[in-house]
Amino acid sequence: MVKALEKEAASEKQQLVETHLARVEAMLNDRRRMALENYLAALQSDPPRPHRILQALRRYVRAENKDRLHTIRHYQHVLAVDPEKAAQMKSQVMTHLHVIEERRNQSLSLLYKVPYVAQEIQEEIGGC
Repeated sequence: MVKALEKEAASEKQQLVETHLARVEAMLNDRRRMALENYLAALQSDPPRPHRILQALRRYVRAENKDRLHTIRHYQHVLAVDPEKAAQMKSQVMTHLHVIEERRNQSLSLLYKVPYVAQEIQEEIGGC
């Protein structure tokens, strides 16, 4: 009886953790998508405004960094709690981190499609 209750409680806890993870990932994805849309809109504005573009780029990079940090921290937590599960998800985590890095690089390369803006904010880009 007690074991059945403990098993049920563990199952409910796991379900809560999975629900929380899904909500956090959805929130991160929404914020990243909105930041990217704002960045693209700033790049396509006529005339392009360097300050606005830089501001939008920073927001986008910040959103990507939050996703990266969340992914790393989640993996570290799973590694501490369940090393077997961490070993199973390691390649998925590495792929996700690689995708984040690729998206960041692509967003920075878009900046160079407007050369005079890129030139104007060159020193600032190092902070991203």
